[in-house]
Amino acid sequence: MAQFMAVALKATIVITKKRLAMDKIPAEVAIETVTENYDLSLYDYSETEHFHLWKLKNEILSVEIVPFLESVFKFYYHKEEGSYQSVIGEVKRRKDYDNIFKLAKEAEYEHFELNNKQNGQFHLKKYGKHVQVDFNYFQLFKSERLRMDNFDKLMQFLENCMQKAFSDYKLSKALEIYIFDTKLQ
Repeated sequence: MAQFMAVALKATIVITKKRLAMDKIPAEVAIETVTENYDLSLYDYSETEHFHLWKLKNEILSVEIVPFLESVFKFYYHKEEGSYQSVIGEVKRRKDYDNIFKLAKEAEYEHFELNNKQNGQFHLKKYGKHVQVDFNYFQLFKSERLRMDNFDKLMQFLENCMQKAFSDYKLSKALEIYIFDTKLQ
């Protein structure tokens, strides 16, 4: 297994009702836990038969995604590396959440993809219960293989720096750095 670090936007936040039932956690406790840990003013809430789901608000995403990505990519790339323009052009053509989500799912662009095999997962503690929260990410960057064992504080520092650097955008509160494993071939 190899570990990688990624920079991504949390596109969706999900709590599975089946998991809540198995863990005997009331839905109100799970929702309260998510509310206390994430800025849900960025997300629309919906409930299905199987999930509690928050997805980025279309009115924020459609207005901010292009200038936000341009700002992030300019911060990431050197001047001579302008290879992100095709991603920006395609995102401009996609006008709403569903089409932008579809673009990321198609994973045609290295710096804008939804990785279905590497969804985020986090356990939040509330009233002695561990609430499993799952995420779908719009992955913007991923690192080379990591060789460190304990870097939680560094990751939190980097995440805080990124959110501060891009604080002009509401979407900055949805930025997250995470690590995922993959089997070496």
